[in-house]
Amino acid sequence: MTDYPGTPGNDTYTPITTTSGLVFDGLAGRDTLIYTGNPDDFVFDLRTESMVITNFLGAINVTIRNIEVFFAGDGNNTFYTNPTSTEVYAFFGGDRQDNFYFEATSLQGGEVFDGGGGGSGGIARNSLFFENLTTGLIFNMQSGVISAFGGVPLAVTNNINYLLAGNGNDVIFAGDTLFNMNGGGGNDTVNGSAGSETLSGGDGNDLLRGFDGNDFLFGGDGADFAMGGNGADAIFGNGENDTLIGGDGGDSIYAGTGNDALAGNAGADELFGDAGHDRLLGGDDDDSLYGGDGDDTLRGQAGDDSMEGGAGNDFMVGGTGQYDILYGDAGNDTVIGGADFNDLYGGDGNDAIASTAGSATIDGGAGDDRLFGSAGYDAMTGGAGNDTIRTGNGDNRAFGNDGNDFMTAGNGADTLDGGDDSDTVIGGAGDDRISGGSGNDALAGGTGNDALFGQGGNDQLYGELGFDMLSGGAGNDRLDGGGQADNLYGDAGVDTLLGGNGNDRLFGGDGNDFGFGGNNDDAVFGEAGDDTLIGQAGNDRLFGGIGNDTIWGGEGDDSLYGGAGFDTLFGDVGNDVLAGNFNADRFVFADFGGGFGRDTITDFAATNDFERIDLSRVGSIVNFADLVANHMSTLGSGVFINAGGGNTITLLNVTIGDLDAFDFVF
Repeated sequence: MTDYPGTPGNDTYTPITTTSGLVFDGLAGRDTLIYTGNPDDFVFDLRTESMVITNFLGAINVTIRNIEVFFAGDGNNTFYTNPTSTEVYAFFGGDRQDNFYFEATSLQGGEVFDGGGGGSGGIARNSLFFENLTTGLIFNMQSGVISAFGGVPLAVTNNINYLLAGNGNDVIFAGDTLFNMNGGGGNDTVNGSAGSETLSGGDGNDLLRGFDGNDFLFGGDGADFAMGGNGADAIFGNGENDTLIGGDGGDSIYAGTGNDALAGNAGADELFGDAGHDRLLGGDDDDSLYGGDGDDTLRGQAGDDSMEGGAGNDFMVGGTGQYDILYGDAGNDTVIGGADFNDLYGGDGNDAIASTAGSATIDGGAGDDRLFGSAGYDAMTGGAGNDTIRTGNGDNRAFGNDGNDFMTAGNGADTLDGGDDSDTVIGGAGDDRISGGSGNDALAGGTGNDALFGQGGNDQLYGELGFDMLSGGAGNDRLDGGGQADNLYGDAGVDTLLGGNGNDRLFGGDGNDFGFGGNNDDAVFGEAGDDTLIGQAGNDRLFGGIGNDTIWGGEGDDSLYGGAGFDTLFGDVGNDVLAGNFNADRFVFADFGGGFGRDTITDFAATNDFERIDLSRVGSIVNFADLVANHMSTLGSGVFINAGGGNTITLLNVTIGDLDAFDFVF
């Protein structure tokens, strides 16, 4: 039975009351069902020819057939079209939330989707769904017209707040009320307006443009291109390779799993790379960039930027701001500072970090890192691993920390510390302070007046040019002063000290040390231990100190002092002064190789049964009888021995009567 039968014409039904079981059948014509002003919630489902009215008393189920125009009440309404019908429908919602589901694959032309009034508080939440459409359309929500690409109008809309387009390649223009739009399937173009909208591309390779306002842009699946425009926008990529651009304002940009390109442009932006090999450009102002997983490229550009590469082998550049912070994180990263001051951190992995123009704090972190300073003041730390550190031309500080590090300085006054393990540290031009730390280190001062400290381990120290100070520290060290006047301190261990050119001072310290004065007038101190001291060229002063020392004057007029212990003193070539000091000492002379010159022994102890003058290398004196008869004479308060050829020995405060054969070795 049909309770509201239709006619062949255009019928209009305006029920006052509706009960379950009623049937509305419009038959032929264009028929209208009106429930305007009714506060109940309606569901018009033309797929099943049903209408359900819901209120506080329950649900009312009604059958509807052959009706094309619907006016719902002021409740929350839902409309479903018949997907197989060729009718042209018009739906008019009420003052609350209306949802329109167009189920067919194409519009017939002339459809109407009207969301009605503003509802409670003046805000209606009306949605229009075209998810089954297969042909691309133009949705101009400003004019309220949906048209084909040829310009033919197909449908009219009003007061729609959410739009889901179909599977074609659609173009959407936001209107005054449309603040949430989704392109659906296909390669869509979704345009915002001056307001704050939510734009979604859906599936396909989409173009999203937010324009003015604080917008949300979701690229969805596919390789999307999204531009936020003016305002503080939030932009989200997804799978595949997206291009996401913020525009003016402080934007938040989130890449998906593809190889994405992100650009903040103006404003203090946040860029998140996520998975994939991403490219992030901060743009103007103070930006935060996070590369995420993958091999990413991060460029801060203008502003004071903060960057974190995340996992992967990342490439990071600070830009032109006054203060940038760059953190490579995991992976083998390249981190390059910008202008002014930078904090540069490599994190885990074998990183390359460089300060280009300004001053920087550089920390390589774990891994075998390469650190490069610039012309500014840099503080550089290699961290764990075998690192290479090269300071720039400013006054820098560099610390190798753990690992076998290689460090070189520039032209400034640098402080370099190798840290643990066996390091190679080379100073440059400028007055450098270089420390090896623990381990067997090799240190070189370069030009400038340098201070080198071997510290723990068996170290090699080279002062090179300049007035240098070298301290071996613990261990068996080798110290070479190089050019000019240097101070060398062997400290603990069996050390070898080479003065080189210049008037040097050498201090052996504890241990059985070897000291070589080199050229010029040197002072060599053996200090504690059984030391070997050689003055070499120049007028040298050599002090054995405590221990049984062996002292060679070398060329020049030298002064040799044995100190405490049983010492052996060789004057060598030149007019030398020899003093054994305490205990029983041996004074050795040789007339080959240029002779020994005119030497003086200041404190020969004739009464000491163990003190000796060794003449076994003097060919002109055969034995004690020959010495007394042909070569020995009294000179003032001492004894004068003439070996011939200009070679003489003067013993101060000794008489011939004090001497016997046991005082000499032949």
